[in-house]
Amino acid sequence: MISPAITVSGLEVIEIVSSFSKGIRLSQLHEAVVKRFGPLATFHTSSRVGLDFDDLLVFLEARHQVRIFKGVVFPRSARDFRA
Repeated sequence: MISPAITVSGLEVIEIVSSFSKGIRLSQLHEAVVKRFGPLATFHTSSRVGLDFDDLLVFLEARHQVRIFKGVVFPRSARDFRA
């Protein structure tokens, strides 16, 4: 059975990332999001709707809500991503 498409707040993805203070691999985050919300989920923020997973991450990183470094997604407060 295919899960119905749902719209998920970007804050829920930030919460998942934040539960991994040392970061989560991008592939693991994607798996966690698909498992929790289904493969057809789209995302919204306070100013954007209809984002796919990749677009959401670009949006969140541009607004310093997450940091992506060498394939690992870090919560905003993480210091481990510094080069």
